[in-house]
Amino acid sequence: MENKQKHNNNFNKQHHNNKPTHTLTPDTTWKSHDVKDLPPLYVFPLGGQGEVGKNCYCLEMGDEIWVVDAGIKFAQETVSIEGIIPSFEYLRKNEKRVKGLIITHGHEDHIGASPHILYQVKFPKMYAGRLAAALVDSKCRERGVNKPKVEIINNKSVINSKYFEISFFNVIHSTPDSYGIEFKTQQGTVVSSGDFKFDFNPTGTRADLHRMAKLGKENVTLLL
Repeated sequence: MENKQKHNNNFNKQHHNNKPTHTLTPDTTWKSHDVKDLPPLYVFPLGGQGEVGKNCYCLEMGDEIWVVDAGIKFAQETVSIEGIIPSFEYLRKNEKRVKGLIITHGHEDHIGASPHILYQVKFPKMYAGRLAAALVDSKCRERGVNKPKVEIINNKSVINSKYFEISFFNVIHSTPDSYGIEFKTQQGTVVSSGDFKFDFNPTGTRADLHRMAKLGKENVTLLL
């Protein structure tokens, strides 16, 4: 497991399908590699580390890059800019390896930069809960940005790719339709909790507490 640190940038435009799905088309070859022949797994932030806002993490392995969230950091009132977003230069330079944008939930610090990343980087697909997908759609319409194809996720959804098996679990947050993410690879398992709180009497969907407990008993290599 290795980490890379990328850069940040100042603030300174794509609309398509919204088809619900539960289990996405699998590529079952991901488990067939000899570990000795596998590329390393990199996990690195483009923003959101040690700061409030601008959340954007990348997981990279071989010819695959998966991006989690694209948030904004609100500027101080004394500064005459709308906000600050991560730099997407690395993703632009490696666009052919970018496989998808995954949104954990619909708060601004996780989706505020979505029109900018979708304008600058061509994503094959975006994965999000129904509410977050609608909010991103609204932002993209407002700025005249076309979205990639959208897959609506839930806690039963699974994405299988060459190196990753990606699944989701419900978490409770102050906005509905919030998810944590498990990334399984032969180099280790990465869990992104998303933003969450423990609420044993929530309105609506309950957190997948048993799934979280199960993850805790497994060999999680990195918790974000």
